[in-house]
Amino acid sequence: MSDDPTILGHTALIAHLASSTDTPRGTVRDIFHCLAETVQYQLTHGTGRVRIKGLGILAAVATPPRSGRGINGLPYSTPASRRVHLSPDAALVAMVKAAAAKTAQDQAAADQESADA
Repeated sequence: MSDDPTILGHTALIAHLASSTDTPRGTVRDIFHCLAETVQYQLTHGTGRVRIKGLGILAAVATPPRSGRGINGLPYSTPASRRVHLSPDAALVAMVKAAAAKTAQDQAAADQESADA
């Protein structure tokens, strides 16, 4: 459980979805858990890729074994593995960029107002 106020946590996310869709929280929680289990299964045993429209594509990606020298000069090796990669949906990327531009524009306007005062 995270106490970081900058992260929309599991409980708050479920509460928001339930409120937004006028659906009981228990039902939303069950659907959310089923979605998570389905994604986990597909990434570990199924196709290895899951597309969630508006969010992006989650994919299990193989990483090759690697070796090198650490900062202390000692050699190390890392075995081959798999990791989860998210390729964000283009619409999501566009929304985030637009929000960042709006925030920068609002900040510039606020800075101008304080300089004028």
